Amino acid sequence: MRAQRLDGPFPIDDDGLAQRRSSTRADHLLSKRRPWKLLVVLVLAAGLAASVLSASAWYAYVSSLRRQEVASSLGNVKSILGTALERDNDLLATVNSEVATHPQLTNASLIALLARLDLSRNYPGTIAFTYVENVSSAGLARFEAVTRRDPPLGVVTAGSAPVARSLDGRPGYCLTRLAAVEIPSVQAIIKDMLLQWVSPYLSAHYNFCHSSFQGLLDTSARTGEASVSSVVSLVYEAPPGMPAVPAPLLSFVAGLPIFVQVSPVYSGPQAPTTPQGRAHALAGWTLGIFDATDILDPALANEKDVSLTLAYSRPGEKPVVLARAGPRQAGVAPKELTLPAEPGWVIDVAMDPRGSGLSPAVQG
Repeated sequence: MRAQRLDGPFPIDDDGLAQRRSSTRADHLLSKRRPWKLLVVLVLAAGLAASVLSASAWYAYVSSLRRQEVASSLGNVKSILGTALERDNDLLATVNSEVATHPQLTNASLIALLARLDLSRNYPGTIAFTYVENVSSAGLARFEAVTRRDPPLGVVTAGSAPVARSLDGRPGYCLTRLAAVEIPSVQAIIKDMLLQWVSPYLSAHYNFCHSSFQGLLDTSARTGEASVSSVVSLVYEAPPGMPAVPAPLLSFVAGLPIFVQVSPVYSGPQAPTTPQGRAHALAGWTLGIFDATDILDPALANEKDVSLTLAYSRPGEKPVVLARAGPRQAGVAPKELTLPAEPGWVIDVAMDPRGSGLSPAVQG
């Protein structure tokens, strides 16, 4: 039986009194703790906001670093490729000048000049140089006599007279006068095959102005500037009466990013400034053949997640792709780099920013 107290006109249940007292104490304690809970919530909210701000600042910082690293990498790539292309252009200009100022230059003299320049060390990627002379019909007999005494690459060939055709409509020929080949000794078998195949082309019986090279020579002679094309696009189809490229040699050439750069040579101390003057003073062309691997690879040496495309474009014309290097960067838009000091050359660089620097998700 529950005890009841008679402290007034109404009885009081002791259990109910205890419950009311306990509830009162609980409310009192809760009222004391409520400010602390609010403080904890505020502290947590402030910490969360600070974390968000910190993460955002960190992400912005790392993203800025990435942009700086990409910009720095693009600058390095442009500098390395610009230096390499300028180096090869200077080499071609040196050969041009030597041919223009020494009309009696011999094949031995050209080979000696290139040996002094130490191509493998100072001009890596250089494969060959050829001087194609602009020969008139009246001068053909003299030219043939000279090449019999001093045949390009030491190869004397016999055959029928070349097709009479010239760039400006006059009867004439574009014939190889000088040639030098620089191929590493490890590829000696390829060199022997190349010389055997190319010898008919390096004679007075192959007219470059009646071949796949005609467009390059024509453009170069007309503008007074260099023209560039990939070699493989020029040698797939053999002209009538000329040997086709041997399959192993074609496979070798197709597997390498080899290009030819054609530059006009004029008689006289200065290059003419008008098309008529250039046509009158045209002595011939130098053809430099280069392996773009030695141009592109150094630019990739210290980079990752980068792909390069080397192309050449004349004003108003579509760029001609000469070589590609580096792994393909899917989903990355390439950035086009041009070289004011070397007009015509275009470099497309696809650089994945995720491969540069720290990931924004990394905290540290």
